[in-house]
Amino acid sequence: MSSFRGPLYCADSPQWTYIFLTKNPKRYLNFEFPENCWLGTTVDRQSRVETAVEVLGQLNDNITFVSCEPLMEEVTFPEMPFDWLIIGGRTGTSGMAAGQPEWEWVWRLQDSARRYGVETYWKPNLKVRPKGFPTGIEAKRGPNPTMFDQGATTSDSAATFH
Repeated sequence: MSSFRGPLYCADSPQWTYIFLTKNPKRYLNFEFPENCWLGTTVDRQSRVETAVEVLGQLNDNITFVSCEPLMEEVTFPEMPFDWLIIGGRTGTSGMAAGQPEWEWVWRLQDSARRYGVETYWKPNLKVRPKGFPTGIEAKRGPNPTMFDQGATTSDSAATFH
């Protein structure tokens, strides 16, 4: 039994949204998270895709997301059973030089997200990204949180690029 008590504290503060991000999403299955917890996993390589899809597909009571940052190689998803896809560049804080993913990888990910109806958040560290803001989360959880005022997101085909 883990001593992690995060979900307990989150349940005591339903007015807040708590965001969890891990490279080991199987751990989420050991806990019951209240609805005010968003659960995400990092997918920077294709080898992480299968576990992300398997686990996030089981977490139906929470907003779920995949963070493809930094995108170290092209990744493809056989399905996208999550609400958000985050795409970003490498910031240079991990001892590696800052850098941009291949644009073709980014575009293919965005194209897949549109096909599956998944919202995309484009990190500001991408040099080329669309302008736009999220629209679909309201249907699942009510009004959109203001936490994504910065950066760009898109789920519609009318996105403009800068």
